[in-house]
Parts: sequence; C-alpha cells; structure tokens
Amino acid sequence: MAGLSSGVVARKLRRLSAVPRRRIVNRLQGRAPGRPPVIANSVPKSGTHLLLQVLGSLPGMRPWGLFLASQPSFRFENVAPERMAKKIRTMADRELAGAHLYWSESVERALADRGTVHFLIYRDPRDVVVSEAHYLAEMNRWHRLHGRFRSMPDLQSRIRLSITGLDPSNGIDYPDISERYRRFLAWFGSEGVCAVRYEDLSGESCRRVVSDIVTHWTERDASPHRHDALVTRAMEAIRPERSHTFRSGGSGKWRDIMDAETRACFVKHAESLVVDLGYPGTE
Repeated sequence: MAGLSSGVVARKLRRLSAVPRRRIVNRLQGRAPGRPPVIANSVPKSGTHLLLQVLGSLPGMRPWGLFLASQPSFRFENVAPERMAKKIRTMADRELAGAHLYWSESVERALADRGTVHFLIYRDPRDVVVSEAHYLAEMNRWHRLHGRFRSMPDLQSRIRLSITGLDPSNGIDYPDISERYRRFLAWFGSEGVCAVRYEDLSGESCRRVVSDIVTHWTERDASPHRHDALVTRAMEAIRPERSHTFRSGGSGKWRDIMDAETRACFVKHAESLVVDLGYPGTE
C-alpha cells in the first residue's frame, strides 16, 4: 500500500514538472512534421503500463508523465471532452502519454489535428473485472471507489461490484462493466488507431504484435529507423513487474476465480460485450 501511495505522489509530481518543460519545448523548438506525440490509450486494467513500456523504448520518446483520463480516479468525475482536446493539442513533439480516454468527436478531432499516433490496448472484460476488484480494494487507496470495494466482505462480492457498477442514485458515474467498456469501443472504428489485444501482447504472439506496433509508429514518424532493431529493443523493455499497478498479470484467470454466482452475474450484465470483442463465451 505504501509503495503504491508513494508511487502515486511521484507520478503527480512528474506530471507537474512536465508542464513548464512542455511549454519551453513547444516555444523553443516549435512543431516539426514527422515527430508526432504518442498516446497509449486503454480500458482501465487492460495493460496500460505494458503498452507504455513498449512505446517508451522507441527512440526520441518523451515520457514526461502525462496521463489523459476522461474520469480521473481521485475525484472520479467526468472531464469535459473539450478540456481533454485542449490538453492533447498542447502535447510536445514525441511526447508519450498514457490514457483512459473515452471516445468523443472533439477528442478524436484533436488527436487527428495534432497528428497523434494512437494505440489502444484492450483485454477480456472478465479478467478486467477481476483485476479491478483487487486493484480498487487492495492497491489504490487514492481512488474514490477504494472505500466501497474495501468494505465488501470478500473477493466475489468485489468482482460483482465491478460487474454491476453503482446505481446512479449514489451520485457516482460507475455503470456496469459493459457500459464502461463501451465508452471506448468507438475507437476501434476510428481512422489511424492501432488496437492491441492484451492477451496477444502478453502471450506467444508478443513479438508479432510488437512488430505491428513498431510498424504503425514508423509509418508516421519521419526519422530513419531499423525495424528489426526497434522490435528487439521493445521486447527487451517489457517488464510487467516494474509497473506500480502490477499484481499477477496473465490471461483467463477469471475461470479459476469466479464462482457460479459471479459468472451468472457477468453473463447477465456483459456477455454480449464478450461476444462483440471476439472472446469465447462465459458458459
């Protein structure tokens, strides 16, 4: 707990220190074609930091700690898309940012206007709810939902809370997992977005997926690059255990964790989402 808390503070300080740095770089260097900023967008608990490790290995990246969240965890209130668009437009050349960015027309337009290279990582929703239940109850005490998850009597009830969300009468925008996940789905049809499956990036297909990521970036960055060397460098940068949010990783662990009641709860709320994403059914 203490390690995560100190990590949260350190990240916030890095983000604050990046503001004057970004302004100085933009003022002195201006903006050059062929040096676009890069965004590692994700559904929460889907491998954000794994993707950031790959992208951070690319030459010239500026990982200054910027994180673009449509619903920041501390206050857990939705940020106006226009405000997110403004932040995107101020990104420096080759600045690397993590993100939990919902789709909106204004944000999509800002990314296109800035020429941002956009990656989106997603994961089996059943593993997402298991990971989120652990994370919100045990790891991030700064999250507005930490107390609610912590107060639940056991892991199964915490997973079911992640599945069902909260009634709007609670005054918190936390619908069921299907609705939360679908706020990202329009990115799949957005031009220029490279969608990455967590299971492929963390499994046997890793090198092929990393190669696709590198190709997507080199097609948009003007500097000369040796593709195979960049892929090898990115593979060597993958160290999931270095993430402050890492617990155990892996794919399909929901099968050994969810009991019958929790599985039935998931089927009721989000089985259609699983089908839409191309994952095998729950039952």
